Amino acid sequence: MSRRVLLVGYEDQDNLGIRYLSSRLLRDGHHTRIVAFGSDPGVLLATIRSERPDVVGFSLIFQYMVPAFADVIRALRAAGVAAHLTIGGHYASFEPEALLERIPELDSVVRFEGEEALAELVAKLDDPVAWRRIDGIAWLDRGKVVLNPPRTAAVPIDDYAEPDRRDIDYRHQALPTASVLASRGCPWQCSFCSIITFYEANGTKGRRRRDPVRVVDEVELLVRERGARLILFQDDDFLAGGLAARTWAHRVADELLRRGLEREMRFKIA
Repeated sequence: MSRRVLLVGYEDQDNLGIRYLSSRLLRDGHHTRIVAFGSDPGVLLATIRSERPDVVGFSLIFQYMVPAFADVIRALRAAGVAAHLTIGGHYASFEPEALLERIPELDSVVRFEGEEALAELVAKLDDPVAWRRIDGIAWLDRGKVVLNPPRTAAVPIDDYAEPDRRDIDYRHQALPTASVLASRGCPWQCSFCSIITFYEANGTKGRRRRDPVRVVDEVELLVRERGARLILFQDDDFLAGGLAARTWAHRVADELLRRGLEREMRFKIA
């Protein structure tokens, strides 16, 4: 059954998290729309009344924004929004108990890499027993937080569709800037960083690198068809991983040079 899903997240640059989620749902035949998060719940409420989504998914990137998300979600419920409300992101993944206690109006939390969990949640939405058994989510059972087992079947990184950018008009930006992920994860073990824990909890370890040709295919489309002039690589660590990573990075660079893209754009590694 085709569902309507509204994805809401903060966007300064491209929010690739929700855009990968949207691509995954589009592959299953669902209707998706992406909207920027704002502190005025009235704007989002108007969109919900127009779109009539079955699911509203929130992308919580920054912990400091929890109070603002809580206010908006609480206002939506008070206004009668009955859609399934779910949320994901780093903070949501690591602190689902605190988040659900702070925002009990949520129906679920999607933890860690969320493409497959969200797709299964949307597919099983009609069966409350079934969706509550999905690996990779948390939910409230009469006030008690239930943490389902994490998902452990890693999806090959090249199996992900490119992020959904249908609503972005790069040509009208002052400096047309598009974000790209050429890899996920990091091979290091820094004690101060959550990246390793985030991906290992989802059944993946180290750094997964995309096929260099597919990376440059995405860059070429963004530059020559969508008008981007600056490509911002959002990888956790673009060059991490020793000789294998450097060899891979050289293959990306060689493919960019082979296609002449360096004459049409600039690059930045976040």
